[in-house]
Amino acid sequence: MKHLMNMFPVERKYSIITYLSKFAIISLFIAVLSGSCVKEYNLPVGLLPKSDLINLSVDSSFSIQTYTLYDDSVPSNAPTTALLGAINDPAIGTTKTEFITQFSATTNNILVMSNPLKPDSVCLYLAYQKDTASNVFAGTAGTPLHIRIYQLNAYITDTVNHYTKEDPSRYYDPEMPPLLDTIFKPYAQNDTMLVLKLSSFLASQFTGPSNLTSLTDVTLFPQFFKGLYCQTVADPNNKSIVGFNLLSANTKLVVYYRNDTAKVSIPMTFSITSSNAYFNLATHQYNSNINNAINNTTTPSTQYTYAQTNGGLKTLVKIPNLINWNITHPNNAIIKVELLVPILENNPLYRSPDGMMIETAKSDGIHSQYMFEYYTSTGGYLGVARDTAYTKLNYSFDISKYARDIVKNPSTDYGLYIYAENRSTCVRRAIIKNWLQPGGMKLYITYYVPPTSVKNK
Repeated sequence: MKHLMNMFPVERKYSIITYLSKFAIISLFIAVLSGSCVKEYNLPVGLLPKSDLINLSVDSSFSIQTYTLYDDSVPSNAPTTALLGAINDPAIGTTKTEFITQFSATTNNILVMSNPLKPDSVCLYLAYQKDTASNVFAGTAGTPLHIRIYQLNAYITDTVNHYTKEDPSRYYDPEMPPLLDTIFKPYAQNDTMLVLKLSSFLASQFTGPSNLTSLTDVTLFPQFFKGLYCQTVADPNNKSIVGFNLLSANTKLVVYYRNDTAKVSIPMTFSITSSNAYFNLATHQYNSNINNAINNTTTPSTQYTYAQTNGGLKTLVKIPNLINWNITHPNNAIIKVELLVPILENNPLYRSPDGMMIETAKSDGIHSQYMFEYYTSTGGYLGVARDTAYTKLNYSFDISKYARDIVKNPSTDYGLYIYAENRSTCVRRAIIKNWLQPGGMKLYITYYVPPTSVKNK
């Protein structure tokens, strides 16, 4: 034991004990302080001078007028998804989608054209692009689609904007027979692509040496072969809209050549690249009750308004009494204004938008790029979803800046437009509850009440 004590001098032992004691005391002190920070102490009002009081109030009594309008034809250049098909939404009506595209030649085609080959057949391969929720972008999966494929007779360019409401007859001759008229079932065998065999008439245009330059030059080929128009036929049996990835390596136009001597088939491939022009088209036909309400800006809706993708519908919102704020609330500064927009439903066949956008209206009726609090790089102002994905049924828009500007300059108020996000690359619609409906649209104005207005308690 004495030996062990010599190994640990008495002074060292006491210093350790002292250190541990100090550490315990400090830890206990910190714990006491931490515990005391959790408690909240509210000083009685009387201990603060009236000038230091901050009193906020919320007014949710403002009436809201809403209207359903036709949306503008939206730009649809180079969409991430090419849409094809039609649906009949019982809530609003029919939507039909189509697309037009160019193709590019590849350098490998030189090897094909240098051989004595005869064009035999042409196939169009389209790579499916599934929606995040199901195979189809809208409607019932597995139902047949009736389509036609036409050859373009006019050159299209990617240097100008193309729009969803553009007239396709500018680029093809409706009197000419289609290259294909067919009915198919999307994803019939859980396929990853749709294969369409086109008319042999098209194959005859891809002949030998005289067209060598046009068929192999990236710049000249779109002038030689203008492209294809993929049309959805007006067929009541069409009940779905599918999507295609046009920039996929699996999307291509393939001309098959045969060598009678070697008895082989050699493909010549034409792909779609980012330098090509391609765009979506869409048309809408609405139910009678919707048609009667659209563009009626004299009688506000008493039930529902609508917002729809692909240049369909949008909602106009007006807050008529906001311009009288300084009269109804003298000396009350606006702190925050929140517009709550509830969506009626999220039908799995006819889904609500992935996001809702808002912009101010201008005197000429077009959208204005207004600085709201939630600006997005896509050029709009995105609402904050109050629910989780695929049940986004309530949106909140911070319109504080807009409200303050209207109070300051009442003559500049032409209302607000609410519309669907991703307006040309998906098929969505929103049914918006009017403010008169239970749980309908609501405006919340948080404002400051100056101390002189606060009564002593």
